[in-house]
Amino acid sequence: MRFGLLVLLLTISLGSQAQLCEEQVAPAQRVLGQLQKNKHERLVAIGLNVSLGMLGVHRMYLGTGINVPVTYACTAGGFGVLWVTDLVILVGTRHYDALKNNPHVFLWNHD
Repeated sequence: MRFGLLVLLLTISLGSQAQLCEEQVAPAQRVLGQLQKNKHERLVAIGLNVSLGMLGVHRMYLGTGINVPVTYACTAGGFGVLWVTDLVILVGTRHYDALKNNPHVFLWNHD
């Protein structure tokens, strides 16, 4: 009788712990998925910067107003300074989400 009660309590305990583990894994999987998505988006933005950065195509990909790509195209990427600076920022920044939807011509200015 005691053995059966012990087995029942152990089964209930393990079942509740398994449910808690599943509840903790779901948010971790969402975070991991977002990190992988950000990594892919960052690589695309870097590729666009390297290939068409003088025209500001990477900034259109990141989301910005029309004034930024026009400025890049008219000044050939800020005479190369903005283009190279954007490349360094895209490669070196930890907070990629802060670079998205930036309406400023200078990428390092963000709200």
